[in-house]
Amino acid sequence: MPIRFFPPNILFVFGVLTRSPLTQANNKRHEPMKNLTVNTEFDASRFNFNKANSAEVMCVLTTHQDANTQRNETKFWFDEKSTEISEAQQQHKMLVNVSPLMLGHFIVAPNIAANLPQVLTLDAVRLALDLLLEFSRTDFRVLFNSLGAWASVNHLHIHGVFLDHVQEGAFPIEHSRTSHLSTSSLVTFEEISRSGYPVPTIVTTVDTVTGPEAVFQLSRAVMAVVQYLIDSNIPHNLFFVRNGTVLRAFIIPRKFQVPMVTIELPEVCGVAVAVCEVAGVVICKYDRMFENITGEAYVKHLVEDVAIEDSIFEQIKSVVCAYRL
Repeated sequence: MPIRFFPPNILFVFGVLTRSPLTQANNKRHEPMKNLTVNTEFDASRFNFNKANSAEVMCVLTTHQDANTQRNETKFWFDEKSTEISEAQQQHKMLVNVSPLMLGHFIVAPNIAANLPQVLTLDAVRLALDLLLEFSRTDFRVLFNSLGAWASVNHLHIHGVFLDHVQEGAFPIEHSRTSHLSTSSLVTFEEISRSGYPVPTIVTTVDTVTGPEAVFQLSRAVMAVVQYLIDSNIPHNLFFVRNGTVLRAFIIPRKFQVPMVTIELPEVCGVAVAVCEVAGVVICKYDRMFENITGEAYVKHLVEDVAIEDSIFEQIKSVVCAYRL
């Protein structure tokens, strides 16, 4: 996959994978959504993952709530037909992504039969963390795009990707300088300010060496921030990282997506700034886009069209600093 590095190496541009006829055909199943809000009601008449081809199902995951601890436990089943799901369990499907951004890109639809909109839930956050703990590869990331932040399907789903083709197997934003905001029990909150990266970001961290309680606390902390964004109708991108025993969640509030054709900078026209792009890995669909895009133009686009206003980020920080488990 072709790679270009932008000085000072905080952003990258990649040529997208060559698409097969099957992929091109399936791209047509996602019609643009209009009049978006972050919390838009699920519409069964539109494409959702219950309508995906059965051949796309890689495996089934089930979550069962422990009666004693009231905590969720996730199990992986690779034979869908032999899996029996009780009423006490949630069924999640891991699907092939028919429009992959990179090799190994897959989708998980949490509690798929519940027909939930693309609004993050506590159970979905816990499932994302369970996935991180299940995979041993250090370049594995779990991603989420809200509506208004380039989610293409209004049916709750998260993405799994492997960044083996990226320098150090990590998003560029992960190398940004952070500043401490607060600590609540086992959870640490930090910020990435505009001085460290073009898009201000909240980072939450726990060390699982302290035990399973850390994962539960991180889930609650992430949802406290995300719930504020949902209630305030602020679009957001998230991704989850595991570095040894340390789990981190990057929460990126942002402006509503703008139609690509309205972008005034010709060098970045056609780039959809979803979670990969806002985190520093820019997916280019066409050779001309890949050749013409410049680091300066893309940073300008992030600052002017994606990053939220400082006053709104300060309000989010105040919610973070007031959080207590």
